Amino acid sequence: MSEGLPADTRWAKMTHPTAPPARAIGGVQAGCLAGAEELRLAGAGYQRMRPSRRRGFGHPALVREIETLSRRVHEATAGVLLIGDLSQARGGPTPSGHRSHQTGIDADIWFWMPAFARDRALTTRERETLTAPSFVPVRSDLPWQVLKLAAEIDSVDRIFVHAAIKRQLCQLSLRIRSPEDFRWLQKIRPWWGHHDHFHLRLKCPADSPRCVPQAPVPAGEGCDRTLAWWFTEEARSDAEKQKTLARERVRLPPECEQVIP
Repeated sequence: MSEGLPADTRWAKMTHPTAPPARAIGGVQAGCLAGAEELRLAGAGYQRMRPSRRRGFGHPALVREIETLSRRVHEATAGVLLIGDLSQARGGPTPSGHRSHQTGIDADIWFWMPAFARDRALTTRERETLTAPSFVPVRSDLPWQVLKLAAEIDSVDRIFVHAAIKRQLCQLSLRIRSPEDFRWLQKIRPWWGHHDHFHLRLKCPADSPRCVPQAPVPAGEGCDRTLAWWFTEEARSDAEKQKTLARERVRLPPECEQVIP
């Protein structure tokens, strides 16, 4: 890679993707993206937020699944999803906000689905200034049906939410039961933050042999002692460690040298 600007700044300055074919390269916390596609500002059942951040790019598989999920959500609830960050035009580290989102298979989707977004296009000002409200403590209008629809997409690997939201979903599963009804909870994983949005991550796309997959999601619904850990002092301490890790420079795969000048 060229010398000069720090790596994260150089990736953020890329305004256009490379030409196809699309390839997710490396891991979500140390990788890049070739042949990205930009998610349109609005489509059936969704509107995109914060376009000035230039983080609306993804592997084409991610763009298709966001479009599919948005249509299904709109058909089921009449709601409109507000889509936050995907990746930068060529992926790579961001100067702020994320440790992952580097390979074009991650997307942030707000829990809040305001009624006015159903009726009109958001203004530029609204896209840049509206703030996603927290759903922790867990609100009665948490759109758990949206999480279910997302988790039931085969190509979705996992979905990150605040631990309190995962716990609420586990409690809901005990009240609404046949056992198969909540198998989708396996993909819903607790993680720090994620109180105002969920973080959707795809499996490595079939056309991306250099994409590094995560370890498989553990078996079961995840409503056991592993969830209880998230409410311990140890978990709160680990949250501070995560902030430190997010600031560390990462070494990217050699293939990323072909993606950025």
